[in-house]
Amino acid sequence: MSTNIAALAQGTLNVSAVLPLEAEEDRTIVVTFSAVDPVPEYELRDFFTRYIYFTSWDHMTVGDHNSVIDAIRMERVYSGERPYCAYIVFRYASFVTRILGGKPTMIFRIHRFTVFGRKYEQNLEEFNKFHNIDRRLFSRLIYDLRRDGSQSALVMALWMSFEHTSKEFNNLVNKALALPNTKLNAMADETLMVLNCIISDNIQSAPEMPKLQAISESPVTLKFFHDNRLMIIGGVTEFLKDVCVRAFEDFPCQPCHHVKAETLRNLKLKDDGDEQERTLFLTFSKGFPISENEVRECFTREFGDVVDHIYMQEVKDKNQQPLFAQLVVRSASLIQVVLDGRSKVYLSINGKHIRAKKSVPKNRPAQSKSPQPSSPQNLIAFDPPPTQPSSS
Repeated sequence: MSTNIAALAQGTLNVSAVLPLEAEEDRTIVVTFSAVDPVPEYELRDFFTRYIYFTSWDHMTVGDHNSVIDAIRMERVYSGERPYCAYIVFRYASFVTRILGGKPTMIFRIHRFTVFGRKYEQNLEEFNKFHNIDRRLFSRLIYDLRRDGSQSALVMALWMSFEHTSKEFNNLVNKALALPNTKLNAMADETLMVLNCIISDNIQSAPEMPKLQAISESPVTLKFFHDNRLMIIGGVTEFLKDVCVRAFEDFPCQPCHHVKAETLRNLKLKDDGDEQERTLFLTFSKGFPISENEVRECFTREFGDVVDHIYMQEVKDKNQQPLFAQLVVRSASLIQVVLDGRSKVYLSINGKHIRAKKSVPKNRPAQSKSPQPSSPQNLIAFDPPPTQPSSS
């Protein structure tokens, strides 16, 4: 990280900027509805815009959505699932008071939908849930792309600032999350160029910025960012301090770097040693379900054909998420290769995280191998699974 970027990250760079809006949490309500029949985002936006309009009369026009709602963050769900809640960020905190009428909760009827609304609660759990999408994107930067943690926090702060202040970059984080790794990495590189540009007095060169232009659908250039650098630095500083420091504090500063799969593919691995000596204990983040296939894909991608078999935690309900598993590798020597001299390591697949450590089994009977072995969940030393990505 450059000296200037480090100064920006530490808040020691003296800048002047426009006054920020009120804190996001003061301008946010949480609405919940049936997951069987979820409310579309456009219905929420239209309803609450009109609600504010009809209580404001001549202060605004009904079509002026951007003057009412800054963002709507639908609950992030996985394929086949439906959202059951959304976070609506209004332009002003007074709109929250007007919507709820001073009550802790309100019930709204939006066409055929029944919606329950309440004020956003200012605690870490809800804060992280609110910034779930931001956390998933940050995790891809530092785990999947193995980028520097401090630089990635600055990149995220700039993206969130752009999303917050610019129509061109509306829904930027969601769009970035949908990008493949190669394009996401290229966009992060372009964003670092922007960060270096806005803290410089002069532009030394003006390289093309195709990824930022594509995602914003605008001809943005380094000159544009440099000309608006004071406002941009103010936005980056605000989001870094108010959001990133809290939302990413449970991520390791540096991602773990593991032996590449191609190195191990050349080894002739065989199933040797006591199974207990070849077993890793894996824990997953609650709310981020991981399948057995994803676990296998993750380890194969990182280390090659090292997986003997996997015991996923058995769950009683098909909608319940396994929180841990045991993975047996082909050779006991591979345990230290995976752990790389550490007591535990963190791996990532599809933006979801796996914590791996050496299994410390209790006495257990011998188990026969099968294509789909049952989980020996009552035979392991269990410790609580982490939240995304690892700490709670």
